[in-house]
Amino acid sequence: MPHDGPYWLQEDDPTDQTLAFDQDIQSRDGAHILEICRAIVKKHAAQMVDRVVVDAQTANAIISVYDNLNAANQAKYAAMKDVVRMGEIAWAVLARSKS
Repeated sequence: MPHDGPYWLQEDDPTDQTLAFDQDIQSRDGAHILEICRAIVKKHAAQMVDRVVVDAQTANAIISVYDNLNAANQAKYAAMKDVVRMGEIAWAVLARSKS
């Protein structure tokens, strides 16, 4: 089937973000999510984690917040099992720290 325009604009379903990723990583716990985020930052490449796209900037936010917490709060943050919630908290903390 011929394409009109660049091939990368000819996706079957442009709303399906899973087409761009080879695999969806299933996290085991919060500590595993932190490991995955460190790998994302190191490679500077987004990855699907628990069916959610985690980009390098969000992964960096999660890691930055975790690294700057005291030991008690690091344990609480690492005990979370939801990458979305970890990201929401990270962005909220970073927004608060800028104001």
